[in-house]
Amino acid sequence: MSLVPALVLLAAAVSLAETLPEQATVITNVTVVGPAGVVPGQSIVIAGDRILTVGPAPGTPPPDTARVFDGQGAFVIAGLWEMHGHLASYPGSLPLFVAYGVTGVRDMGNASPQETQELVQWRGEIAAHKRVGPRLVIAGPTVDGPRGYVKDTRLFVTTAADGRQAVDTVKERGADFVKVHDWIGPEAYEAVIEAARAKGMPVAGHTPAAIPARDAAEAGQRSIEHLGSGTGGFLLDVSRREKALRREVLQHMALARAAGSEKAFWQWVQSPAHSRALLESSDPAKAARLMAILKKHGTWHCPTLTVMSPTVRPRSDAEKRFVFASAQASCAKTPPPVVPSTAEALFRRQLGIVADLQRAGVGLLTGTDTSAPNQEAVDEFGTCDVPIAGLSVHDELEWLVVAGLTPGEALAAATLGPARYLKEEATAGSVAAGKRADLVLLEANPLEDIRNTRRIRAVVSAGRLFDRETLDGFLEQAATDAKAR
Repeated sequence: MSLVPALVLLAAAVSLAETLPEQATVITNVTVVGPAGVVPGQSIVIAGDRILTVGPAPGTPPPDTARVFDGQGAFVIAGLWEMHGHLASYPGSLPLFVAYGVTGVRDMGNASPQETQELVQWRGEIAAHKRVGPRLVIAGPTVDGPRGYVKDTRLFVTTAADGRQAVDTVKERGADFVKVHDWIGPEAYEAVIEAARAKGMPVAGHTPAAIPARDAAEAGQRSIEHLGSGTGGFLLDVSRREKALRREVLQHMALARAAGSEKAFWQWVQSPAHSRALLESSDPAKAARLMAILKKHGTWHCPTLTVMSPTVRPRSDAEKRFVFASAQASCAKTPPPVVPSTAEALFRRQLGIVADLQRAGVGLLTGTDTSAPNQEAVDEFGTCDVPIAGLSVHDELEWLVVAGLTPGEALAAATLGPARYLKEEATAGSVAAGKRADLVLLEANPLEDIRNTRRIRAVVSAGRLFDRETLDGFLEQAATDAKAR
């Protein structure tokens, strides 16, 4: 090396050492994984909750007071996001998310006034480093139409005035966005969209049964969950028999409202006959047009394949220990559900839709619909192999690859995608100077095998570094909490 370049490097190293905050964290000898591929031999300097620098190791050591973490052999990715979770009344999930490398969660609502207040409190405590947990983006109560039941976790709306009042309530309770659901009607839905836009609040959620996804996209709904909804969703939207089948769905909904019970409705929705009607009437041309509309309007999608799958993935005993003790006793008594061949065919088609969304350039987000692993969850899945906070994000990444995404594309749905969705790409979503210090150190390259995201050595959440021993402590605490619930 000539003398001039050597002097330039030395000056840069000395300058970094002089300006580096004494309480900085320096992670050395890592390979950075990002949208451009992998960059080996890097050091990451963190000050507060931000990444100060990313680059070759400086020639001058950092101050003695700086924390130095040797990441030799580790691959570093941006912190993962759970973009469809339900955290209400489940504080034990917060460190559990961090233990699995999930540093951000979009809570999708179904929260009572008290539960919403609690979520807002957790959000503030996490931001102030008074509680360990991911960054929280909160929906609060779900905005829905009249149903076969009444709960204080939802705001039931019928008229335009109802819709506007519901948005006011969501805002007043401290939520960040508005969550809509299957049963809301066109008049109230349109009012919700307009009122939320006026308040600068995004709208996300299901596509209501009465409103096709193309109309929701054109109205400005920011994201769509679960491939539309459990009542038919995208498969209904692209059916050659769309009008007749949608009318049938709405008729069954009306019967459920009148009966004050939705049991018969959901049995019908999940019946082989309804599934066959959707599958046999699918129109590829309509599907292509829908993808183009979603792309045009920038409507994101969160498939939640983890819970869409008709067969759950078995959990190890180490993972089942996070299921609440009050629910575990019933697991062995519940026979596994019989999965109809139509359900399997439906899921294969849904995997194909996810691949179509990716090819069409529609933004995808990782979400799992995880919630408290209580008796209600066990009853829904018919097993203790329920979604687990944090862990299920890795399941979802693997499902996205099964659907046809590359490991890099799946990883983007959990990192850069959420940053873009939240309009924070300049400050989050990748490992770069100036961005939020949310990082996961892995033992192997996730671009070679997406399952490597499970091999976590350390996690940095808002600048706080948690090594493997500390993360194991979070897991033990979550298991202890589950025993008491």
